Amino acid sequence: MSIGLYRSSSLLIENNTCSPNSMYGIDLSESTYNIIKMNNCSSADDIGIRLHSTSPHNVILQNICSRNINRGISVTTSNNITISGNICQGNKDGIWVANSDDINVFHNNLFNNSRDGMRIKGDEGASGSELYNYRINVTGNKAYNNGETGLYGYLLKDIVVFNNEIIANNDDGISFTSVFENEVCYNLIQSNKPFGMDVTYTRLIIHNNRFISNGNGSVPQAEDEEGLSYWYDTITKKGNYWSDWSGSGSYQLAGAINATDLYPLSEMTTSTTTTTTPVTTESDVSSTDGLIQTGTSDKSSSEEFQTSGFLTFYILIPLILLAGIFVVKRKPRRP
Repeated sequence: MSIGLYRSSSLLIENNTCSPNSMYGIDLSESTYNIIKMNNCSSADDIGIRLHSTSPHNVILQNICSRNINRGISVTTSNNITISGNICQGNKDGIWVANSDDINVFHNNLFNNSRDGMRIKGDEGASGSELYNYRINVTGNKAYNNGETGLYGYLLKDIVVFNNEIIANNDDGISFTSVFENEVCYNLIQSNKPFGMDVTYTRLIIHNNRFISNGNGSVPQAEDEEGLSYWYDTITKKGNYWSDWSGSGSYQLAGAINATDLYPLSEMTTSTTTTTTPVTTESDVSSTDGLIQTGTSDKSSSEEFQTSGFLTFYILIPLILLAGIFVVKRKPRRP
């Protein structure tokens, strides 16, 4: 079974088994204010769940997206998206986001993907201009045992990476190129290789993270090629915990500029701040098994599904997309 929707709004797509499929498990195009919840979208020849062609204000919640040839979850050219509580394992990329702003990625489990647990990227325009993704929040996720990086980012502005566990990935735990503004903080970054975090032409505040046993022990656990980032909180003067720090002085990073964490921590720190996963209440939709329609659809295409019914009442709920967003939200500061 597969589900394809075009110009659809205010739908709850819940408890479907969309496996296996020749292309996509669930595919939304030009669709808005929908909830894709608790579906099994596995073993597709391309992507488990795909949002594309301007599909803003959607929530992808508590789905299983496993063993898809390309991506578990894919979001392109779609703003104001929340991706929360999903399991993405055994795909090429667990979660892929491209050319989209205001993206919230909360509490997902991303493991055993052949390339990246999570890949978030802008693009280069036809004239060579850089097209950034803006306002990205990556909080409370677990990315481990992926073939390359736990979290890869390219051409991003205003990003928060907070309270994630990034463990035992076969390339860098976090790899950023051309990423500017805001923070990477309170993450557990452990047993990745060659670096726990590798940044190139990137300016962020990186603090209160726990770097444990990354690399092979012969080089520092992080690399900063240009030295544009602060590896400590510029207000509290607290840096990061490094399991191989000597216990005195600064912590030297790899890279041509010889960037340093000026205030390494002698003890590991964790954050008590929590985030709220968006939820749907019974008042939002009526529920039965399978696909539930509470809104409208101009056109749908699927193997075993056709949209039906009449709009009984119009629901344009904000889907709690903006509530509790960016729990750690601070602009870069100068010492």
